[in-house]
Amino acid sequence: MADRHDYVALEWLKGEIAETLRQARQALDLFIEDPANAAAMAECLNLVHQVHGSLQMIEFYGAALLAEEIEQLALAVQQNRVSHPIESEQLLIQAMSQLPVYLERIHSARRDLPLVVLPLLNDLRSARGESLLSETSLFAPQLVVVPALDEEELARRNPPELPNLLRKLRQTLQAALAGLMREQGVQTQLGYMAKVFARLEQLCEDAPLGALWRIASALVETMLNGNFTNSPALRSLLKDADKELKRLAEQGVIGINQPAPEELLKSLLFYIAKSDSLAPKMLDLKDQYALADALPGNDVVNEERARMAGPDRDAMRSVIVALCEGLVRVKERLDVFVRGDRQHVSELNALL
Repeated sequence: MADRHDYVALEWLKGEIAETLRQARQALDLFIEDPANAAAMAECLNLVHQVHGSLQMIEFYGAALLAEEIEQLALAVQQNRVSHPIESEQLLIQAMSQLPVYLERIHSARRDLPLVVLPLLNDLRSARGESLLSETSLFAPQLVVVPALDEEELARRNPPELPNLLRKLRQTLQAALAGLMREQGVQTQLGYMAKVFARLEQLCEDAPLGALWRIASALVETMLNGNFTNSPALRSLLKDADKELKRLAEQGVIGINQPAPEELLKSLLFYIAKSDSLAPKMLDLKDQYALADALPGNDVVNEERARMAGPDRDAMRSVIVALCEGLVRVKERLDVFVRGDRQHVSELNALL
């Protein structure tokens, strides 16, 4: 699936964002030096708010979330709602320094991985007494908006036997769910469910509701192959899928133009992303919803965090410039020594 992120916009904005955050840090420094300087903290908050708005506009989820948490902690500091002000202020400085580095990584690696900044996000949230985020809360697959079918196509998919078919499919699904709940004939029940979801996938093909049945069908097939156990969490999600079938049976063919709830799709896709199945349907879904980026492996996350912890491009550039200037001075001193009488070797000690 094509990456819908606007990297051209990011190229234009990342320098401006880095400069805005530099000004925000300066304002925060003034506030740290003089906590009575309310204007400085207000300026810091205003600048961070601008950054948050810019990142929301270009829709880089992880970067926008980090900017939001920086803004929320800055607001809490301004309103004296933090238990440890000094620690919170230092955390703000760290986060405002890290955000430009993260944007550089997004731009160079061409992917936004919110899990990379999860520890920093949780530090920011903890500083203001908020609950911590989990990897599931940062899971953001690229959900696709499927256009509704027109009236002619709906009429074609609405034969007289459709209501009876939907009713029978739901009865089969409910019976299979009941069997799963009792853990009786689990493989048989999953087989029934696979047939129900496959039939619904056909009925709702290319319609907004079709995504649900395609994802549910792949998940049940994976359960049949032993990749996932019959857990309460999975049963709960399958019961939610049954609610969508109930709605479809009540609404009739028009119901296929209403997509499933986004949270249900995300929860089902989370299991797809976690699976190591190489089944073609699973691989297609992982590609369609960009699940490798939505939930990258631990090796990828750890590597990106290590890169984030290292010096950024500007810092490296400053070091290189300083080294070059130092080498020029050394060369000049050596030239003077070589062209002189070369008797005062002690003059070279300063170069060591």
